[in-house]
Amino acid sequence: IISDLVKLVCSSKHTYFYTIALLHQASKDRGTGYKLRYLSQELERRARQMGRDTCYITLAMCGAAAYPTIYQSLTSMLTLSKNALNSGDVTTLYQLYSGEQLPLSPSSGYPSCLSC
Repeated sequence: IISDLVKLVCSSKHTYFYTIALLHQASKDRGTGYKLRYLSQELERRARQMGRDTCYITLAMCGAAAYPTIYQSLTSMLTLSKNALNSGDVTTLYQLYSGEQLPLSPSSGYPSCLSC
């Protein structure tokens, strides 16, 4: 059943985005939220296996979009230079996260945020 759901959800960028956003909102429920979060992560994993770029949506769901500096550094590190790090991005993230107050939890409940 998951395979059929993946085919349906990944048929276009719009259906993928809508489904992930809907699951993200629904996963805020304390009772069943963890199941929906797992389903969302499974859909994302399978979409990446199919060659879809899910980084931007994943980072937005993690809350990184609320921090433009973090979002820009992470997207350039995770999408543009798959096997190379930009020293400027690393320095920026280090400075932000070496302070007393962290601007954003590294995973924010979505471990896939850092594995795009």
